[in-house]
Amino acid sequence: MSEKYIWYDTVKEQRVSKFRNEPYTVDGKPGVLPPNVVELRVIRVMEPIDLDTQMYTDVITVDLVSKKYIITKTPIAKPSPTSPYEVAPSALRMAMLDAGIDLDAVDTLIAATSDPTERKKIQIQWEYSTTIRRDHPLIISFGADLGLTENQIDTIFINAEENYA
Repeated sequence: MSEKYIWYDTVKEQRVSKFRNEPYTVDGKPGVLPPNVVELRVIRVMEPIDLDTQMYTDVITVDLVSKKYIITKTPIAKPSPTSPYEVAPSALRMAMLDAGIDLDAVDTLIAATSDPTERKKIQIQWEYSTTIRRDHPLIISFGADLGLTENQIDTIFINAEENYA
């Protein structure tokens, strides 16, 4: 597999280019990028997985010292077969309240997102989606941030479907 590179904005703390097959050069010499943008080599790490009970989620780590953009494929539990794949947002919120989760805590998590554009995108997804999928990265992230286990998240989805659909 050939090496890949990306450009990373150190002020916005986000990737600002597509994956590139080679480092940025002009006439065979390293190209000059804006002062807040660095070129990082992409490193892919795939952790072992049990395909029967797990699926992957990407965890991104940026190492500016060694100029690496590390994508770790991390195993997470698959939703239980009895857990619905998706539910209506209102049903999910009602089930979250039943589980004792303060919905303001989710708003606090969204507000804590450092990048304003990313924060707005998350807010739009949370407020305006017509369905919420069990395996959506936001649900996985919110669940972890709220200290919920995979089984607790499944139970919330099951309650949402059975009692509020």
